[in-house]
Amino acid sequence: MSKIDVMLLLPLKPNSSKHAKKIRCKGVVVRSEPIILKDAEKAHYNVAIFFTDVSEKDQKIIEDYLHDNTSPHGANIELKN
Repeated sequence: MSKIDVMLLLPLKPNSSKHAKKIRCKGVVVRSEPIILKDAEKAHYNVAIFFTDVSEKDQKIIEDYLHDNTSPHGANIELKN
């Protein structure tokens, strides 16, 4: 498993003066799977990350974003310390 630094860019609402909220956190790659794409010059992967260090403030921002932008029939996502 690889420890990584992660920067998430979450799109903000249209009326915001900024385009995205930067969230910096740490994580561990727990799974990596190659994706086969036609006409791709570079390799692509699906990656699963276990987040190990996210501030409580940023957790709330992520939870709000997921709540506002995911289907009510989708996965029930909750971030926990």
